[in-house]
Amino acid sequence: MRRRSAGPRYVLRYGADRRPLLAGLLIGGNAYPLRYRRYEWERLLGFITDIAKAWGTRWLVSTSRRTPNYVADMIAALAKDESVIARFIDFRTAGPGTLPEIFAKAEIIVCTEDSTTMISEAVSARLPVLGVRPAAHGFNDEEQAYRDFLLSNNWCRVLPIAELSPEALSCALAEIKPLEENPLDILAAKLKDRLPQLLSDGD
Repeated sequence: MRRRSAGPRYVLRYGADRRPLLAGLLIGGNAYPLRYRRYEWERLLGFITDIAKAWGTRWLVSTSRRTPNYVADMIAALAKDESVIARFIDFRTAGPGTLPEIFAKAEIIVCTEDSTTMISEAVSARLPVLGVRPAAHGFNDEEQAYRDFLLSNNWCRVLPIAELSPEALSCALAEIKPLEENPLDILAAKLKDRLPQLLSDGD
């Protein structure tokens, strides 16, 4: 059966003993009650610069429809330094559908906390995922329960933007245990067992 996962072929864990060479940064934007201040965006970009300098990690950065124009402009300026940003995917020109490229290449994912979809897709891609949270944040009970479920399974970790540092990222990564199998792969295998003619490799 053909492999359907967008994530890595082999699941690796990261931390002080193994640092990623290529990381993904998924940038969202304000989504009530989460609100990002300009200084928080500046700190986030300073953080990825610090990681690049300390670890030699380069970043694949993607914005979304919620990303403020001034933030995208800040990223575009930083992307001129190829030692920090290996590739910048600007939603304003690229449009949707760019995440699979990042999931296929990145070893870890850092994602703003406003998007449940981005975090869920990164977890499903079997990548270590770190959510980054602004000072102004909150979820309804259902959303909080889902986030707690992800955390309790050690599929991701969350850090306030104010606490981001190479040391904090290293500690968070050491605690994350990515999914061993992509849920879509598991579902596809089960469907193939029941519907072999419809899901055969030769179609």
